[in-house]
Amino acid sequence: MANPTNLKLKEPVVEDYGSSLEEAFRRGKRETTTHHRAILYMCKEHTTALEEYYEARIRVEEIKAKLEILKTVEKVFGVIEEKQTLEAELLFAKKSLKAIHVPELNWFKLGEGWMYD
Repeated sequence: MANPTNLKLKEPVVEDYGSSLEEAFRRGKRETTTHHRAILYMCKEHTTALEEYYEARIRVEEIKAKLEILKTVEKVFGVIEEKQTLEAELLFAKKSLKAIHVPELNWFKLGEGWMYD
């Protein structure tokens, strides 16, 4: 049985899907293409943000490793300037790491829950 809202429309099938099968097919194909392009764009944006985050994370870990080595060498050679420079770089790297935002993709909201399978 038809909805009361459908009965108010003159031609509900034509208004929803188009006047012909070809037009309905083209419309469905266009909507599907736009939907998948949007998903691919979000995935690309997510991947780019993750790469940026991991590069910053690696930079922080590199500086921490250099400071560890410098602590052992400091006892023998007394290298204070380099240590202060590295500590400043480490602080800057940690701040830049916190500033990076990685967007989360909620596949259920996008109607693509099968991505979690």
